[in-house]
Amino acid sequence: PELCWPRSLAEKLDGIGYVPDLRLKTSGIESFSKLMDSLDKIVQTRADAFLSLVEEFSVDVGFLCFRVTTDIQYLAMSEIESILSMRDMPEVRQEGFSEKLSEVQRRIVEHYRILDGCIRKVFETLRPSGHIITSDHGASRYLHSINFDRFLQEEGLQFSIEQQPLKSLLRKVWRNFLPKSFVEKVKESASSSVIRSVNRFNVKSTKAFGHTYSRGIYINDSERFVGPIRPGKDLDHLVDEIVSKINSDPRSKEIGLEVKPYRRYHMDSRFADILADILIVGPDTNFVTGEGDFISRNMGYGPIEEDLSHVKSDMHSGQKGRHPICFLSRNLEDLIDASDPDNLTFVYHLVARSLKS
Repeated sequence: PELCWPRSLAEKLDGIGYVPDLRLKTSGIESFSKLMDSLDKIVQTRADAFLSLVEEFSVDVGFLCFRVTTDIQYLAMSEIESILSMRDMPEVRQEGFSEKLSEVQRRIVEHYRILDGCIRKVFETLRPSGHIITSDHGASRYLHSINFDRFLQEEGLQFSIEQQPLKSLLRKVWRNFLPKSFVEKVKESASSSVIRSVNRFNVKSTKAFGHTYSRGIYINDSERFVGPIRPGKDLDHLVDEIVSKINSDPRSKEIGLEVKPYRRYHMDSRFADILADILIVGPDTNFVTGEGDFISRNMGYGPIEEDLSHVKSDMHSGQKGRHPICFLSRNLEDLIDASDPDNLTFVYHLVARSLKS
């Protein structure tokens, strides 16, 4: 009910079989076929729920999100790439595409057909006067893991500290912010990865750090953080030094890893304080983690099996890409402005103008 307005919609959505979201590792699902059964059903009930709500509330503007398909892309991008490669082979086309697919690949293709059918159903039922089909990120293969912290440690720019006892750490960080009952629950269930994310390095002596999911490096300056680096020339010099060392490292060259200064060119942006000082240029096949060597091959990239119990992370053979899609109906083209940004905030501006017109 907390996810609905009005709250009474919860009973209606439950009756339809609506599921808000699904993540592989937190779902407890260990069978590929069971996962696909769940994802197929979620997509179909999502479309049905949307159509039902639009009819009930006479919606002027609707927003329909099919997020769960990304679960397949994160888990099985290796299989998707194989499917696309086979599709383009003349000999496969001659012998029959479907006959060449494994059962895993067949289920993946079927899911995208179901998704296409749901989108078709929504469009043919509602006949919208205008539409935008977009995503908040693209999709890419996950071939290598990058651990910037390890590189920075090798260069003497980051210094680890001994792990504090969990009880002491929680008392220090959360004592003044969270209810006692909540802290007690976290103390009982917090994993080692949670503790490491809070207490990973000596904040006073470390000069730079990275973080899981962040495709860049932060300088531990005295203005944004509590580090030893002063903003200005000292910071810029350190950024250039790190960029040069990473780009010239043989391990980087082997996989095409390249980084560049970033935050210094966007100091006037609204969120400048949370931008990384150094950003990965490419390739998109690298996934930044906080564990392991500086660069490691992703051993999960390969065929997907029915048994998923060995899968350690949702990001198994795929990850988010930097190139999202954005398709517009022709009647929205006149609302495009030459000064529109070349990023997804463009969608926001377009929707805003559409509502005003």
